[in-house]
Amino acid sequence: MLVASLVLLPARIDSRVKGSLVLASAFGNVTYLGLPVLQGLFPQHQLEALEVAVLAEVTVTSLDLVVSSLIAPLYGSEAGRSPKAIAKEVAEFPLLWAIALAAACRLGGVHVPAFVLMALHLLGATVSGVMLLVLGMALRPSALVAAVRKPGHLATPLLVKLVLSPILVLVLARMLGLGDVKTHAITMEGAMPPQLFALIAADQAGLDTEYLAVAVLALTALSFITLPLLDSRF
Repeated sequence: MLVASLVLLPARIDSRVKGSLVLASAFGNVTYLGLPVLQGLFPQHQLEALEVAVLAEVTVTSLDLVVSSLIAPLYGSEAGRSPKAIAKEVAEFPLLWAIALAAACRLGGVHVPAFVLMALHLLGATVSGVMLLVLGMALRPSALVAAVRKPGHLATPLLVKLVLSPILVLVLARMLGLGDVKTHAITMEGAMPPQLFALIAADQAGLDTEYLAVAVLALTALSFITLPLLDSRF
């Protein structure tokens, strides 16, 4: 975020676009794309891959909500929310309650009926499709044309999110002494393209969701090149 903010500071573009590019540079798609990638890369370490993805999602999405509220007065068209309102919004986030409920069931030895697990599996399978629908609905021809005319604006999230982010994550993971599998997994998560949930966070903060949608689309497409290149280094 800091790097993206400093790079974009002198740029002569709309402040709402700047705010959207900052979010695109900081928060990755660690579950809708990240989890399937990790499951494919680590078939023998599914539990560790799932642990990395879940912890990444909890932290990334919560921070996305908080940060979008904090930068709203700087970049957005709306005033920032109070710390109490931000904390309330994070506390009400369904993902956190779902994880807490699942952990309570597991620790308490609660048997979950098979039909409930099947229903949850079916619901979970629809999430990626719904988020892609949200992305498609957010795309506008005008934003696509603007991005094509000035592709340099997308260079910041491209370099920061797809290049700098995994390098920093890899260095920190090794400094913390994580095992080979988790270091590999969390570095791949660090290289994920922008989070789809950022569209919702940006909308609440009054940022340019249309331009953000273009950034998400472009970086997601490019990630199909950068992710295999990064994985080949392990």
